[in-house]
Amino acid sequence: MLFRSITLAATDDIIIVDDIIQFTDPGANRCDRDILGLFSQDDIILAHNTRNSPWRRPSSGTFRTLGATPSETIHAVILALDIFTVQNYNYYPSASSSGRQNCETVRWGRGCLYLTGGIIQRQRGAVGLTSGAGNLKRYDYNACAATVPPPYFPTTGIFARNQIHEIDPVGFDVTTWYATHQN
Repeated sequence: MLFRSITLAATDDIIIVDDIIQFTDPGANRCDRDILGLFSQDDIILAHNTRNSPWRRPSSGTFRTLGATPSETIHAVILALDIFTVQNYNYYPSASSSGRQNCETVRWGRGCLYLTGGIIQRQRGAVGLTSGAGNLKRYDYNACAATVPPPYFPTTGIFARNQIHEIDPVGFDVTTWYATHQN
C-alpha cells in the first residue's frame, strides 16, 4: 500500500461541504498509511448545506438531509490561523425536537461532528450550542499526527512534562522563586 500524506493549504477559508474520510481509519493507529492536513490562513468551516444539515421544502413539513448519515465525519489534522467552526452553528430545525438529527442516542440539531485528527486554531470557534443547535462534538486525537504529521505541519519534536506550582501571593518574591526553580 502506498503511504499518502497530504496537506491542503489555502490563503483564505477552507469550506468543508461533506464528510472527509481517509482510506485507512485513523483510529487504527496505522501510521504507515494516510493522513490529511488542512491548513488555512483564515478559517476552516463546516458548511451549512443540504448534505450536512436537515432542511425542508417550503411546502413540506418533513426535514431531510441529503447526506448518507445524519452526522459529519472529518479525518484530518486542522490548522486554522483564525478558527475552526460550523457555519450557522446556532441553527436547528425547530424549537421542538421535530427535525433534529440523532447524535448517537441524543436528539441534536445537526447530529454528531466526528473529528479524528487534531485541531490547532488561534481562537476556539463554535460548532454548536447547549440548546441543541449546531453539531455535538465527538473529537478523537490521531496519535499518528505526533509521529508522522502531515507535510509542513508545525511540530515541536520534543514533549516535556508540565509542572504546576501553587504560589501564595502573600510574601511572594519572584527572585527567590526563580532561583529555586532554575533546573
